[in-house]
Amino acid sequence: MSFDLEKELRQALRREEASPDFTNRVMARIAALPAGIKQEKSREKTGWWEKLAEFFRPAPMKWAMAGAIVCLLMFAVLGLHRYREHQRAIAEMAEGERAKEQVMLAMKIASAKLNVAQKKVQQSGERETETKRAERQ
Repeated sequence: MSFDLEKELRQALRREEASPDFTNRVMARIAALPAGIKQEKSREKTGWWEKLAEFFRPAPMKWAMAGAIVCLLMFAVLGLHRYREHQRAIAEMAEGERAKEQVMLAMKIASAKLNVAQKKVQQSGERETETKRAERQ
């Protein structure tokens, strides 16, 4: 069975000479093609410089695509800018909280020191009154 398949494949894929009018028929079909298809086929043979120049030739879809790309880039830049502003705001708030905690700690320390000083003043005032009472008696 595989022998028959191989034989059929060889027969189907054997080399055949082209008919004498083959070139004329191909050229006639090329001439009958629409202009857009001819340009696409000829564009395949152009170099990179020609392809770049073709990109900048005015065609409605190319400019629309370029406009869409520009809009996307602008949105990306704007989004990145807003993200960085948000991160800065968060950092400033965290710094403010740390400053608040430091101020509160300083106030507690100052309050404790003032309490100690007030107690000393009160104790010295009490001693003076006791000494004055003792002198009177």
